[in-house]
Amino acid sequence: MPDDLYARHALARMIDYFTDEGTPWARRLWDIGSVLALEELWEAGGWQAQGVLSSAACDWQRAELRRLIGPDRGLGERELRQEITALLSAPLPDPSPARRRLREVIDHARSGYLERWAVAVASENRPGPERFSRLVAAHLLDLGYSASHLLAWAKRLYVDRADITRIADSAAALARTAREPFEVLVALSGVPQRELAEPLPNWLPKGKVVAWLREHGHDTAGVRPGGGFLYRFSARDAHGAAEQARQMVERMVARSSFLRRHRGGITPLPFIWVAGHSQPIPFTPPARGADVLTLVNEGHLYRVSGSRSRIDDALELAAPINQGSFRPRGRRCVGSHRGASVASRRSAGDRAVREGHCC
Repeated sequence: MPDDLYARHALARMIDYFTDEGTPWARRLWDIGSVLALEELWEAGGWQAQGVLSSAACDWQRAELRRLIGPDRGLGERELRQEITALLSAPLPDPSPARRRLREVIDHARSGYLERWAVAVASENRPGPERFSRLVAAHLLDLGYSASHLLAWAKRLYVDRADITRIADSAAALARTAREPFEVLVALSGVPQRELAEPLPNWLPKGKVVAWLREHGHDTAGVRPGGGFLYRFSARDAHGAAEQARQMVERMVARSSFLRRHRGGITPLPFIWVAGHSQPIPFTPPARGADVLTLVNEGHLYRVSGSRSRIDDALELAAPINQGSFRPRGRRCVGSHRGASVASRRSAGDRAVREGHCC
């Protein structure tokens, strides 16, 4: 493929991957990158040793990784990729020499991953643009960059008609860029049990919320806060910092749903404000493009009968895919829920208020 077409193809696919809303579900990027996938396998071995994960689950994960790792030129030379494939062909119990070697390989692969991709795409035997775009995009997201920031980056390169060497070098430069400190404000319209929030060091009363917005050049028209929280995060970009704040507030909202009074009363305003970022960032993230077109095309949207169907059950289970809470990439919620039945006998709402855990 000619260099120009290769670069345009790779950037077009990256733009698909980084577009929050509008890209069809099947064309989005749902996989994590190779380095983070190996990290997850490493963590899974620890959980297996504690009896949380079964050996069958870890065997399945190793088999999936073998398929991914082999063609990933960013991990290293062919000999090292072959060694990784060999490691993944057998169990990796904790502790074991094989598991210790996996740790060494992961640490080596993380350093210079995108620089090796830059060398690979400059060679005569370069991988296809689809593989390059998918693995590089996943790695940048795994590093903590937001899709919004990366979308603007990819579009700039596309408009500039950047060649593949510049694209790869630019991606490597992003990976070398250190995290920055950000100050993020989340304002609340509903603040139940306000006396629990007011003593916290990052709490701002409504007057100080408005003053902070004006100080940082934000429009306060229509903003009616009952108070807010000012956070300081280290992030790759402003949208990533806003996402960290969103997760903090979502945890508060989840806690407030267990209050006896004012159930679910913690209510954030529709936007998050980041110091130094000119535009407010929507609190609700965009939908992720999981659309069922037949609901309209075949007239099923309102055709609901008295008995539930398997379609209803499936759609109810899949509903969080579009706008459910984000979790940090690569961190699976793996753990044991032993003892939950005991805790459920006590009043979770009363304990949350009594111990000051609402905010």
